[in-house]
Amino acid sequence: MENTPYFRSRLFRSAFTLIELLVVIAIIAILAGMLLPALSRAKEKGKQTKCLSNMRNVGLSLQMYLVDFNKYPGHYYVPNGEIVYPPRLLPGLSSNLQVWNCPSEKPKYYYTNRVNRATGAEGGPMKLTPNTGFCYGYNDWGGINEFVKPYQGLGADLQPNGKEPWNREPAESFVKAPSDMIVIADSRSDARWDSAIDPADRAPAGDQAAEWPSRRHSGGANFSFADGHAEYGAQEKMVSRDPNIRRRWNADNQPHLDQSPN
Repeated sequence: MENTPYFRSRLFRSAFTLIELLVVIAIIAILAGMLLPALSRAKEKGKQTKCLSNMRNVGLSLQMYLVDFNKYPGHYYVPNGEIVYPPRLLPGLSSNLQVWNCPSEKPKYYYTNRVNRATGAEGGPMKLTPNTGFCYGYNDWGGINEFVKPYQGLGADLQPNGKEPWNREPAESFVKAPSDMIVIADSRSDARWDSAIDPADRAPAGDQAAEWPSRRHSGGANFSFADGHAEYGAQEKMVSRDPNIRRRWNADNQPHLDQSPN
């Protein structure tokens, strides 16, 4: 009976169906391999867009701060060993700490409230120090070397009795072209001065410098400017010695390449 035409026909159809199934599985695997990278890129693009929105909100908060105080918030308050621009700008952000957290970065670098280890209760925002993980850095020295005059940054080492220009918060009028002056950007989060960005920082051969803006968004970072607008820029471009780029880091809107050998 097994040699009858009917049986052979059934056997042939079963084998053919199995081959078809394997072909379909192979096609699905190929399509998944093509679609998953695209979905991953789309997801990352969404995170980049959310980060850019954060930068815009920070920029708006800066505008309110300038109206209230007529000066920039500054970076590092030396007597307390504390990074001060995030808490100083928080009121304009309705105390929303999440605005300071880039969704493309690891949560261990997020700005959060203090937590009482005994009770689990939350307190105020955590104190930020040079060794605190953070997502966004401040243009503290401008696009020139540190401790060089004429000073071009936005308040690097704040000291009440300091006599150097970087020891105080610069007046709003200090920035000559607000729409072309970088204030805050994605930083390279590694808990080592994450709060600062510096295009003139020295880079090891073939590597990134510690205080360059990040390249976590498709090779670049989001930047917030002194007039409140935000934009994206590739890391390689934004740390280059192109005069039209370097001047965007400096308060007088000049490149000062002679004061920055990097």
